[in-house]
Amino acid sequence: MANENISDVVREGRSLGGPAPGLVGVYGRLRIEVAGKPVGTLVIDGPRVALTPDTTGPSDACILCADDESFRTLLKGELNPFVASMRGLARIKGDRNFGTKVMLGLRAGSPFTNQMEKGA
Repeated sequence: MANENISDVVREGRSLGGPAPGLVGVYGRLRIEVAGKPVGTLVIDGPRVALTPDTTGPSDACILCADDESFRTLLKGELNPFVASMRGLARIKGDRNFGTKVMLGLRAGSPFTNQMEKGA
Protein backbone atom coordinates (compact mmCIF):
# COMPACT_ATOMS: atom_id res chain seq x y z
CA MET A 1 0.00 0.00 0.00
CA ALA A 2 2.91 2.34 0.60
CA ASN A 3 3.42 2.65 -3.16
CA GLU A 4 -0.28 2.80 -4.03
CA ASN A 5 -2.44 5.89 -4.18
CA ILE A 6 -5.12 5.78 -1.51
CA SER A 7 -7.63 7.04 -4.07
CA ASP A 8 -6.91 3.99 -6.25
CA VAL A 9 -7.46 1.65 -3.30
CA VAL A 10 -10.83 3.27 -2.58
CA ARG A 11 -11.91 3.13 -6.23
CA GLU A 12 -11.08 -0.60 -6.27
CA GLY A 13 -13.65 -1.00 -3.51
CA ARG A 14 -11.30 -2.36 -0.86
CA SER A 15 -12.76 -2.17 2.59
CA LEU A 16 -11.01 0.27 4.90
CA GLY A 17 -12.15 1.32 8.33
CA GLY A 18 -12.72 0.24 11.87
CA PRO A 19 -13.01 1.65 15.37
CA ALA A 20 -12.02 5.28 15.92
CA PRO A 21 -12.23 6.12 19.64
CA GLY A 22 -11.98 9.85 18.96
CA LEU A 23 -15.24 9.77 16.99
CA VAL A 24 -17.57 8.52 19.73
CA GLY A 25 -20.84 10.44 19.39
CA VAL A 26 -20.05 11.71 15.87
CA TYR A 27 -22.31 10.61 13.00
CA GLY A 28 -22.38 11.64 9.35
CA ARG A 29 -20.68 11.52 5.97
CA LEU A 30 -17.54 13.33 4.87
CA ARG A 31 -16.92 13.43 1.12
CA ILE A 32 -13.29 13.26 -0.02
CA GLU A 33 -11.79 15.04 -3.03
CA VAL A 34 -8.14 14.67 -4.00
CA ALA A 35 -6.66 17.05 -6.57
CA GLY A 36 -10.15 18.15 -7.59
CA LYS A 37 -11.51 14.63 -8.17
CA PRO A 38 -14.07 12.88 -5.93
CA VAL A 39 -12.47 9.83 -4.34
CA GLY A 40 -14.87 8.47 -1.75
CA THR A 41 -16.77 9.12 1.43
CA LEU A 42 -15.93 8.59 5.09
CA VAL A 43 -19.02 7.22 6.82
CA ILE A 44 -18.84 7.97 10.53
CA ASP A 45 -21.15 5.99 12.79
CA GLY A 46 -20.22 6.78 16.38
CA PRO A 47 -16.98 5.06 17.24
CA ARG A 48 -16.69 3.36 13.82
CA VAL A 49 -15.56 4.83 10.53
CA ALA A 50 -15.50 3.36 7.03
CA LEU A 51 -14.01 4.68 3.82
CA THR A 52 -16.30 3.85 0.89
CA PRO A 53 -15.96 4.51 -2.85
CA ASP A 54 -19.41 6.16 -2.91
CA THR A 55 -19.19 9.72 -4.25
CA THR A 56 -22.89 10.25 -4.90
CA GLY A 57 -25.48 10.63 -2.17
CA PRO A 58 -25.57 13.32 0.50
CA SER A 59 -22.68 14.38 2.68
CA ASP A 60 -22.38 16.73 5.64
CA ALA A 61 -19.06 18.18 4.54
CA CYS A 62 -16.30 17.73 2.01
CA ILE A 63 -12.56 17.74 2.54
CA LEU A 64 -10.57 18.96 -0.43
CA CYS A 65 -7.00 17.64 -0.41
CA ALA A 66 -4.24 18.97 -2.64
CA ASP A 67 -2.74 15.54 -3.32
CA ASP A 68 -2.85 11.90 -2.34
CA GLU A 69 -0.08 12.25 0.25
CA SER A 70 -1.98 15.01 2.08
CA PHE A 71 -5.09 12.83 2.12
CA ARG A 72 -3.12 9.83 3.36
CA THR A 73 -1.54 11.74 6.26
CA LEU A 74 -4.87 13.31 7.26
CA LEU A 75 -6.62 9.93 7.16
CA LYS A 76 -3.93 8.33 9.29
CA GLY A 77 -4.23 11.18 11.79
CA GLU A 78 -0.65 12.30 11.24
CA LEU A 79 -1.45 15.79 9.93
CA ASN A 80 -3.33 18.38 11.93
CA PRO A 81 -6.22 19.72 9.81
CA PHE A 82 -5.47 23.30 10.89
CA VAL A 83 -1.84 22.98 9.78
CA ALA A 84 -2.97 21.36 6.52
CA SER A 85 -5.30 24.28 5.88
CA MET A 86 -2.62 26.88 6.56
CA ARG A 87 -0.18 25.08 4.25
CA GLY A 88 -2.78 24.87 1.48
CA LEU A 89 -2.82 21.07 1.61
CA ALA A 90 -6.48 20.68 2.56
CA ARG A 91 -9.62 22.61 3.30
CA ILE A 92 -13.14 21.78 4.41
CA LYS A 93 -16.31 22.97 2.77
CA GLY A 94 -19.85 22.46 3.99
CA ASP A 95 -20.24 21.81 7.72
CA ARG A 96 -16.75 22.79 8.83
CA ASN A 97 -17.49 21.96 12.45
CA PHE A 98 -18.34 18.37 11.52
CA GLY A 99 -15.36 18.04 9.16
CA THR A 100 -12.97 19.35 11.79
CA LYS A 101 -14.39 16.97 14.44
CA VAL A 102 -13.82 14.04 12.10
CA MET A 103 -10.25 15.02 11.22
CA LEU A 104 -9.34 15.71 14.86
CA GLY A 105 -11.07 12.47 15.91
CA LEU A 106 -8.83 10.53 13.52
CA ARG A 107 -5.81 12.15 15.16
CA ALA A 108 -6.96 10.65 18.46
CA GLY A 109 -6.80 7.15 16.96
CA SER A 110 -7.20 6.25 13.31
CA PRO A 111 -8.03 2.72 12.14
CA PHE A 112 -6.39 3.56 8.81
CA THR A 113 -2.85 3.78 10.20
CA ASN A 114 -2.26 0.05 10.46
CA GLN A 115 -4.36 -0.81 7.40
CA MET A 116 -2.24 1.39 5.18
CA GLU A 117 1.04 0.08 6.56
CA LYS A 118 -0.03 -3.57 6.15
CA GLY A 119 -1.34 -3.06 2.62
CA ALA A 120 -5.06 -3.17 3.41
